Amino acid sequence: MHPDTMRFIDRWAGIPLCFFTSLLIWKNKKTGKKIPRLIINKITVTFNGKEVVSADLHPAIAANPYFAFNYKVVESGTFKFMWTDDKGKTVTVEKSLKAG
Repeated sequence: MHPDTMRFIDRWAGIPLCFFTSLLIWKNKKTGKKIPRLIINKITVTFNGKEVVSADLHPAIAANPYFAFNYKVVESGTFKFMWTDDKGKTVTVEKSLKAG
């Protein structure tokens, strides 16, 4: 995911997100054991604690989904990007934004 590529134009933030996942089952070259697929099933984005976008993803969407949205920023604050994978692991990344 690349929240550092947010664009801020006239109080609108353009936020592109790209996730790199594995839809295929791979084998470990050393052990020969299968490495199971790993899919992101849920994306949630909040700004200053308020949910601004949420999406449920499914395997048929894409191997490496690209997800983008625009948000009108009226105050400085922090975006929190959260995504959950097949194993139930949730990853969180925060990015502060200063309204000019």
